[in-house]
Amino acid sequence: MSKDIFFIREEFSSWLTDKENNKSGVISASSVKDYLKQDRYKIQGQKFLYMDVIVSFICNGDTAYAYTIVDEWEKEIRSKYTGGTLDKRISYLRKFKDFIRTYDFTSWEGKTNLIEETILNDIKKQYNKSDLYKIEAMDSLIKVTGGEELFIKLAIESSYFFDPIAANKRHNQIASFINDIYNACLDYENQDYGLFEKDGEALPARKSQTNKNSIDSKKLEGWHDPVNNILYYFDEKIKKPICPISTDGNGNARVCQLINKNFGYNLALKGKDKPFKNFIISHIWGRAIDPRFFTNLWNIVIVPAWANHLLDKDAEEGSLASRFKATMMKLCIIHYGLSKYNNWGMAKMSHPDIVNECDLLKGEYKIQVIKRLTEEQPFDKFVSSIVTQNIQIK
Repeated sequence: MSKDIFFIREEFSSWLTDKENNKSGVISASSVKDYLKQDRYKIQGQKFLYMDVIVSFICNGDTAYAYTIVDEWEKEIRSKYTGGTLDKRISYLRKFKDFIRTYDFTSWEGKTNLIEETILNDIKKQYNKSDLYKIEAMDSLIKVTGGEELFIKLAIESSYFFDPIAANKRHNQIASFINDIYNACLDYENQDYGLFEKDGEALPARKSQTNKNSIDSKKLEGWHDPVNNILYYFDEKIKKPICPISTDGNGNARVCQLINKNFGYNLALKGKDKPFKNFIISHIWGRAIDPRFFTNLWNIVIVPAWANHLLDKDAEEGSLASRFKATMMKLCIIHYGLSKYNNWGMAKMSHPDIVNECDLLKGEYKIQVIKRLTEEQPFDKFVSSIVTQNIQIK
């Protein structure tokens, strides 16, 4: 039986009100009409509903072009609307994106009234290949989970955060060390600001590819130099060196040491002995070459490998990666109580902000938290307990 392309509106309406298909939130029948509001794609003096252009491309197997038009639609929405209207239109578009990801277009035995192929070809000519949507491996997972919002929720609730008390302690160590360096009144006796003996009187940081953020101590004038031939981290924003650093050899060795010492999980182990399999240590705000971010536990989450790459880059506003990252940042701010920390100035930094806060995904999350070991539990003999905690993002 042939299906008219315009039948897709009815299919989308049914999907919106179907709890089984739309697990991320059923839409009331009275609100469905809002989700069908349309803008028009313009080409050579003609106007076509975006929905019809997108579905025509999908039915022809032109996935890259279909999702390129979705991106064009979002750009137009962001340029035309502001405030609450913009938020609603973006929300509607995201529902449509979830719909076309999860709807089985192969069930159509025939398609009639598709936009003519000559017009679709004219649309294709508008784009260079480099401008086209990049086919995303996450799409299949998004389809299985029921949409972007449920995918993000699953990724977050499959990750592991740390005990806020342990995170606060580490932050205080880092802030105190940097403050003492600035005041040139260091007293290192029995201190543990580094993580290995070879760190000396320095904070660990990931080695910079360009070395532009570090400076040889011999070049500093008027600075307290507790150890000869050591690097300082140079903050380009304040145009001053921050503190001595000891660069990490393999990327996350000092982070693994910190986690092992506080929680008993040795993430440096390989193969079958690794306590977290197919997980990756992720720095939520990045900046691992900065000693204030590298071993601060509020910046570190153990993330499933299948989702971690989304946190590894500067994400474009509105993208899946941006929504995931912004939500992770907000959860860290709430979970660790970062707004209550009163010693950011001692660390010569400000409270970390949420990147693309407009992409924040509100709702309730049940996060997994690794508790710190007690004094009676040596890290070489014990691993700490893991508990769940509900966090509401309003």
